[in-house]
Amino acid sequence: MLKIFEDLGYKKQICKTCGNEFYSQVDRDTCGDAPCDEYGFIGNPATDKPYDLYEIQETFRNFLKDEGHEPIPRYPTLAKRWRDDVFLVGASIFCFQPWITSGLVEPPANPLEVEQPSIRLNDVDNVGRTGRHMTCFTMGSHTVINKPDNFIYWEDETIRLCHEFFKSIGINTEEITFIKSWWKGGGNEGPCYEVCCRGVELATLVFMQYKTLENGDKEEIPIKVVDTGYGLERIAWISQGTPTAYDACFAPVVDKLKEITNVEVNEDILARNAEIAGMMDIEDIGDIRELRQQVADSLDISLEEYLKNAEPMEAIYIIADHTRCLAFMLADGIIPSNVKEGYLARLVLRRTIRFMKELKMEESLSDVMEIQLDFLRKFYPEIDESQEHIMNIINLEEERYAKTIEKGKKTVKRTIKRLKKEGKTSMPLETLIDLYDAQGMPPETVEEMASGDKDFEVFVPDNFFTIVADMHEEDKVAKKETLDLDVPETELDFYKDIYQKESDGKIIEVIERGDTVNIILDRTIFYPEGGGQPSDIGIMSID
Repeated sequence: MLKIFEDLGYKKQICKTCGNEFYSQVDRDTCGDAPCDEYGFIGNPATDKPYDLYEIQETFRNFLKDEGHEPIPRYPTLAKRWRDDVFLVGASIFCFQPWITSGLVEPPANPLEVEQPSIRLNDVDNVGRTGRHMTCFTMGSHTVINKPDNFIYWEDETIRLCHEFFKSIGINTEEITFIKSWWKGGGNEGPCYEVCCRGVELATLVFMQYKTLENGDKEEIPIKVVDTGYGLERIAWISQGTPTAYDACFAPVVDKLKEITNVEVNEDILARNAEIAGMMDIEDIGDIRELRQQVADSLDISLEEYLKNAEPMEAIYIIADHTRCLAFMLADGIIPSNVKEGYLARLVLRRTIRFMKELKMEESLSDVMEIQLDFLRKFYPEIDESQEHIMNIINLEEERYAKTIEKGKKTVKRTIKRLKKEGKTSMPLETLIDLYDAQGMPPETVEEMASGDKDFEVFVPDNFFTIVADMHEEDKVAKKETLDLDVPETELDFYKDIYQKESDGKIIEVIERGDTVNIILDRTIFYPEGGGQPSDIGIMSID
């Protein structure tokens, strides 16, 4: 057990529900995270006062500034500007991989603090339903690049800072748990602690110290990185105790959408729904119909009454979340298209239109986008400056989408006719995905078009958009050819001195394959390609 846990009075324990190791100042049976613990803050805030998202960002920034960290501006959400393995910034550490974390480029500050907008679409089908999932969220981070000649701090200080920050905003530290885990991403990995309170994870503290090899093994690296991620939306949420994180973080947008759609709901049902549904997600349940029935049963109301309250608000939350995500995507230079990051932007944009139609909204997407931009411009001047650009794209995409639907309906009819001729009674998932990918046809529209045909069925998986987002979120990297050679292992000198520019070595094998000559040395300072980091380039002189 780390000394800092002993100093702060935390004891090692094992969760009786999930079996995970965790640390807490008090004896408890569960680890503090869902689904082992229900949300314990809805209607009962966990902090000594409420914070909105931008107040908690400022509080986080000032706390770390006082602790010797230099605040830096956010990076664009388009990670492809500086790395070739991912399209979008999915966490604050993405901004520093691979150049800074490998030591090739100096960090903008060390230690530093940043509040980084991050985009993840792997849970897009959960947005609006669980109360906590978002496509775009703000990751607060204090990051340290520890080099052999400049080691700043590691596990003990990281945990102390986390403990003190939550204590400073009035969270009872006896309600905090540190769950021991392991993190892997962007070509690096290391142990981590997930920090939870009253059923929700608030932060992850990662200690990056290994490079992930292509065969799945790991190799220790000389630069040790403290990579922390605080979910600032979730912290604002538990400080307010609202039914969902959307109500806490962009209430003005949610309220305006409720006003123009005339949506009225039972707040008691929504609050209890958030406590229960928030513990589950589509990946756990598999079928949203089953999830909805479980929640309705636990609320002791009919499924019809539950849906009457839940579905309109879910649509409003989705629209509020997705337009926020689009604002960052478009302001940071992403252009909607059918490929790569443009595909992801178009997915979010068209999904927004779909839920607007579910609410029978007469407003255009640009009208709704205006509401979101009015809310964001005060806090993100760069988005305000890009408003004309954003609105031009939104208007163009909305026009294109309407034309796509009309054109695509003919293709859907032909496809259903062909499948029936082949003897099929239902549409394969790959066909449904192809209609969406190639023709832009929303799966719900395809399902609706087939609904009158008693001999043919279209089933839309509840995680459909998660599936297609995962298919497009990362570049497909060609598998490299490997050779089974009986030669001594090469000594990797680049781990011993990352600044070394010259070295001597012996050639132990030469392999010619077509026009390619492979030279194997007994030792090398050339760093190989991996984790999005390009290989070193240099000159080899042979005596």
